Amino acid sequence: MQLRFFTIPVHGGDEAAEALNRFLGGHRILAIDRSFVQDGGNSAWSLCVSFEPADGLTLCGALVAWVEPWRRLAGWSLLFPGVAP
Repeated sequence: MQLRFFTIPVHGGDEAAEALNRFLGGHRILAIDRSFVQDGGNSAWSLCVSFEPADGLTLCGALVAWVEPWRRLAGWSLLFPGVAP
């Protein structure tokens, strides 16, 4: 497990939010702890993201990893007719 920290300003934080979203999309996220830092015009969200590196995991690979256990269910053919388990 690894940690990464982000600060997202309340005002003008779009670029930081986009960086956070890119990071979240590319890693296996274990937990996110967040806290609001109240400081008037400098207020921001502070986030600690616990994650495991993706190690080349793609959307297709993630989908296969998610679907594979479901293929063993007895009702697979009812959900996906014509697709062999």
